[in-house]
Amino acid sequence: MVPLSFEAIDRTIELNGAAVALNRRAFTWGRIAAASPQTLQKLDGNARPAAALSETLDELIEHRFQDLIAYQNIAYAERYRALITRVRSAENGLSSTGEELTRAVAINAYRLMAYKDEYEVARLFASPEFKASLSEQFAGLKKISIWLSPPLVSRIDPATGRPQKRKFGPWILPIFNVLARLRGLRGTALDVFGYSTERRHERHLIRDYFSQVDGLCTALTINSVTHAVELASLPQEIRGYGPVKAAAIKNYEQRRAKLLTGLSEKQVTNNVVLSGDTK
Repeated sequence: MVPLSFEAIDRTIELNGAAVALNRRAFTWGRIAAASPQTLQKLDGNARPAAALSETLDELIEHRFQDLIAYQNIAYAERYRALITRVRSAENGLSSTGEELTRAVAINAYRLMAYKDEYEVARLFASPEFKASLSEQFAGLKKISIWLSPPLVSRIDPATGRPQKRKFGPWILPIFNVLARLRGLRGTALDVFGYSTERRHERHLIRDYFSQVDGLCTALTINSVTHAVELASLPQEIRGYGPVKAAAIKNYEQRRAKLLTGLSEKQVTNNVVLSGDTK
């Protein structure tokens, strides 16, 4: 729940001055969806059952694999697929456990790998889908302004502790096109954006997660798989940008350390039980 009145949020939308009518409609439909999701299904004659909308595991993996090709390149996407193959093989080696761990890793590895950096923001703004969306939602649009807070040039707002957003005119769009084409520099020595603290943390999270998942696969047992799923799902708690994301990462690392301790204790207990059974 949002701890603000409807009037306060509506007034904020009005004062913001950006697509007021559209944002008011979105907020209204969001309230309806939260209070009575079945109402939306009744209004939408083409609505399909939730089960029909869900992806199979193979579809989920392939969708994210293709996204990562667009995000970076085929080699980057292959790293993702190799990890999923490793997990699936380990999980299928157990009996009657399903593929919950594979699904958790497929979702969360992608979440970490597809972090929104300057190259990705540029790619999304430069995409034909974005331009088509603008034309559809804002017919007759003459001029646009884009508010951004690039880490390397944004000042910190002393009141909020967050980077201040700056307004950029339509001249920024051709720069997005160029920057999107340079995404192959991501993570290399020539990646000027990659030297920021936030970007280094994001790359560290990916390396750490891959190492963690490899360890989970090596020691995976029927008794530890539930704990492993919980651990592999933790990245879904990392949200936001700047200080908000930094705080989420800190909380993630604390929870991760606690779960790893619990998993280690469970493995020790299992080893003791197994040793006792062999006597």
